[in-house]
Amino acid sequence: MKKYDSIFEGLLHRINQLRVKEKKLSLAEGAISFLLIFAGVFLIVVAVEAIYWLGSAGRYALAGTLLLVGVFALTYFILRPLYSLYFRKDDPDDVHLALKIGDTFKHIRDRMADAMQVFQKHKQNPEGYSLELADASLSEIDDELKEADFASVADVSKLKNRCKVFLGSAFAVVVIYLIFSSNFSAASYRLLHPSKDFKHEVGLSFKVTPGDAEVVKGENVSIQTQVEGKEVSQIQLAVKNTAAQEFERFVLNANQAGQFSYTLENVRDNLEYFMEADAHKSRQFSINVIELPYLRNLQVKLDYPSYSKLGSQFLDENVGDFSALKGTVVEVRAQTNKPLQEAKIVFGDDSETPLKISGKELIGKFTLSNSGSYHFSLTDKKELANANPIEYRMTVLEDEFPLVELTFPGQDVDLGEDMLLPLTVEAQDDFGFSKARIGYQIFEGGRHEKGLQFLSLALPKEVSDKLLINHTWDLSELGIFPEDVVMYYAEVFDNDRVSGPKSSKSQTYRVRFPSLNEMYDEVARGHEQTFESMEDVFEESKALRDNLKEIVQEMKRDPELNWEEKQKVQESLQAQDKMRQELESIQENLDQMINRMEQNDLLSPETLEKYRELQKLMEEMITPEMKEALRELQKSLQELDPQKMKEALEKFSASQEEFLQSMERTLNLLKKLQIEQKLDEAVRRAQDLLRRQEELNKQMSESANKQDGNKYAREEKGIQRDTGDLSESLDDLQNKMSEFPQMPNKRIESAQNLTDPQLQSQLQKAVQQMQSGDMQGAQSSTQQISQNMQELLETLQTAKQEMTDAQKQKIMQALSRSSHDLLNLSKQQEGLMQSTQGMDRNSPGMNDAADKQQNLLSGLSRVSNDLLELSQQTFFVTPEIGKALGKSMSGMKGSLKELEARNSAKSVGNQGQAMAGLNEAVAELRNSMQQMSGASSAIGFQEMMQRLMGASQKQQGINQRTQNLGEQPGGLTMEQQAALSRLAAEQEAVRKSLEQLAREMGNRSEILGDLGKVSEDMEKVVKELQNQNVNRNTIQRQKRILSRLLDAQRSMHNRDFSRKRRAETGKEYQTLSPESLPSELLTRKDKLKNELLRAMKEGYSKDYRELIRKYFEALYEQQSEEAMNN
Repeated sequence: MKKYDSIFEGLLHRINQLRVKEKKLSLAEGAISFLLIFAGVFLIVVAVEAIYWLGSAGRYALAGTLLLVGVFALTYFILRPLYSLYFRKDDPDDVHLALKIGDTFKHIRDRMADAMQVFQKHKQNPEGYSLELADASLSEIDDELKEADFASVADVSKLKNRCKVFLGSAFAVVVIYLIFSSNFSAASYRLLHPSKDFKHEVGLSFKVTPGDAEVVKGENVSIQTQVEGKEVSQIQLAVKNTAAQEFERFVLNANQAGQFSYTLENVRDNLEYFMEADAHKSRQFSINVIELPYLRNLQVKLDYPSYSKLGSQFLDENVGDFSALKGTVVEVRAQTNKPLQEAKIVFGDDSETPLKISGKELIGKFTLSNSGSYHFSLTDKKELANANPIEYRMTVLEDEFPLVELTFPGQDVDLGEDMLLPLTVEAQDDFGFSKARIGYQIFEGGRHEKGLQFLSLALPKEVSDKLLINHTWDLSELGIFPEDVVMYYAEVFDNDRVSGPKSSKSQTYRVRFPSLNEMYDEVARGHEQTFESMEDVFEESKALRDNLKEIVQEMKRDPELNWEEKQKVQESLQAQDKMRQELESIQENLDQMINRMEQNDLLSPETLEKYRELQKLMEEMITPEMKEALRELQKSLQELDPQKMKEALEKFSASQEEFLQSMERTLNLLKKLQIEQKLDEAVRRAQDLLRRQEELNKQMSESANKQDGNKYAREEKGIQRDTGDLSESLDDLQNKMSEFPQMPNKRIESAQNLTDPQLQSQLQKAVQQMQSGDMQGAQSSTQQISQNMQELLETLQTAKQEMTDAQKQKIMQALSRSSHDLLNLSKQQEGLMQSTQGMDRNSPGMNDAADKQQNLLSGLSRVSNDLLELSQQTFFVTPEIGKALGKSMSGMKGSLKELEARNSAKSVGNQGQAMAGLNEAVAELRNSMQQMSGASSAIGFQEMMQRLMGASQKQQGINQRTQNLGEQPGGLTMEQQAALSRLAAEQEAVRKSLEQLAREMGNRSEILGDLGKVSEDMEKVVKELQNQNVNRNTIQRQKRILSRLLDAQRSMHNRDFSRKRRAETGKEYQTLSPESLPSELLTRKDKLKNELLRAMKEGYSKDYRELIRKYFEALYEQQSEEAMNN
């Protein structure tokens, strides 16, 4: 039973929910109805007052009516539903609502009402219903309605419709009130004060804009007034500050449209105002001033990326525009006029960065990534935002790409024998570099391309925005062969760690490894071109000479030159100038050819020295006398003086004869030099062929595989081809030798017979054996080939030695002849001295003695000139010989002077000096002849080079051991003191040997440089070593000594071939960092480093290479230390 009671109670509770909802809906509908009725009646009442301007009684009546209607509507529509909701909780009854629910849920209809009625009579049951059926019926109804929402049965459509009516009515009321706002406002005011007496003038009202308003501080407020009901020409505007007592009044005149306007400028305080006309006032309006947030102060700090080393920068106060590198951290600090609720930086792309707010302080930062703009967005606690914020510009400064150039060699070059390629890389960037490298590709035989490879270059420890790298690239490590080509370029990377390093490449250059035959073929072409050009100049000079002779003959017949003859003279001058230019071009070509031959070690030192003499001879062809004759001839042509013109022509013609003789002498020398060069070439080619053949023999002995036969055959064919080239070269050499006597023609003929046909047939046989796979027979043939090549080489070396011996013999004969002549002069001087001794000043023999002394002086001058000329060919004519001859000549001149003064006593003293000088010269000449007999050449060049190289090596050893001892903080041990003493002795020995060498070389600064300073430095080093005072200055001095010795070697090895330059002594150069680069990148080279690079390029033999490298290191260390000291 309790179960069904619970079901019944549950149904009753759910029915009650429906009852409560319907009553609330009724209350809501009543409230809306109340508002509609009251608003409508209020609008009617205000309209009646506005239209009729009722008196006090009428306004009381209208107000009462409004009040009564309001009370009635409030009671009926609001209080009645409230009473029902709270006090009549069972109305309507449950059965009524059950029937309403049944109407909604059609499958129930009135069954729930019936079941409830039956269940309510359960206890009495007067009709005697079946209780079980009643309970079952109630339970069934509950099951069917278990999920049903009884509250949803309430009808809400009435409320919705009423809301629509209310919204429409409210909109209409608002629109009507706004349209008649001034009238309705006044009427409303009068209704609220029914007892007050209002004077009525029909139609006068004020329509004021903006009325009550809020404005931003500092803005202007424009007040517009329209007066309705009566036409007025003037009104007054009364304005005052809220805190002020009195209004300030302004008279306003109507404009053409009948409106009155006035602008309050720069409103900064709250204001009150009203309009007044003919004792009628508008209501009082207020203007409230609001202050928007804004920045009072701005400070921007730029923290540049660390790689730029620019540090930080503060912009000027209140400056927000900036330009900076990408990756710069921008920190902003600002102060505002008021505390803020929110602050942020808004960028041009609408992205935002929030700012930290601390009271009126703003702090924030962002990283610059793109150019654009930004502004500050500020919102105060009233959610007012700053208006028209300043738009600041930010610009990203591009980190430019680096610029790089290979300034040395800066052109396509051929590789020298040492396989070294000096490189100078110069680059510039905004902020520095992170890497530098050489990119290269190898083209085998100039055709087969290999992959791109890279060679890293070491950057200086202190890398600035300018970069200078000197690097000697050893291409021998690449395994390249003759005819291979290497294409290369320099590439540098900047240090941009924000966007990533950017790289730039230089122009691509090529370096080619020429074969020996190619180098000699090029030299041969150079020789032929030089010789042909000189022959052309020689023929032109002969034609010019003949032309000049003809003109001179004409002038002898008729001194006055006609126009045609003057033109011939002018043409002759032009022809001479043209020949001068051609000679300069020939000299330049010869310079390049000699330079290339020396770089690739194609000449012996002796032949090289002769080429230098040829250069000197060519420089002296255009003599000062010829230049003077040209100037005089040009001047005479302008002055039109026949006598001067004739003299100038004769002088110029004579100088032309001298020029022809010099040209002929030069051509003959060039022919002889070409023969010596060809012989050097033949020896070198034979050495190269023998080396290659022996290497092939070694390969075949180590691997006699038949499959390798074709490979060996290709190599042997190359040797066969080059042997044929050698044979042709020997044939050409033999033809050139036939023009000159005392040439080793027979030796060359023997060598020619060895190469062709004997050696050629052996090579051909070996190639065939290799191709057929007969490796054993091929090995036998190649061994025989090697023997024949060795014989060929020995024959050519013998021919070269015979030529050298012939030259040596010629110079020895000249020295012997000069020695004999000087000895005869000495004997004659001795005889003259004996005859002059005690001679009376009035003796007739005094004049004879003077004549004899003059003859002896002339003879000495002739011998001296011969020796002077000979000194240009050999170093064995020493300065001591020159000093002795000078002593003798001075004595003879003194003797001659005294004899002419008839002073025999003083003359005898001078004659003794002359005789002593002659004897000393003879002794020195015999000493030179003795040294020459044991020398390898007539020039003595190689001996001097070896001695200078020995001094350099000893100095290098002394430097190294001195550095190892160095400055000892705890003092020197006994052993170290002894070592310093030994070093001092060794240094003194090197100094003395160097002074002796300088004396023998005649202190030739054009070859050795100034070794006097080297000797001075050595003396200081010796004293410091003896005093055991080794310091940094000592080390620097020793490095300077070594660098100058190496400079001297370089000067001897290759005096600069340019006619405008001479080799200089090694000097102390201070390396300066390059200045700002001009538009053409870094064309100003560091002078010292270029000299060093040029030295490395100059083809030293392998014996010098290590010393050159040490030279580089020593100078770089010296520069670094000098930079630190400064």
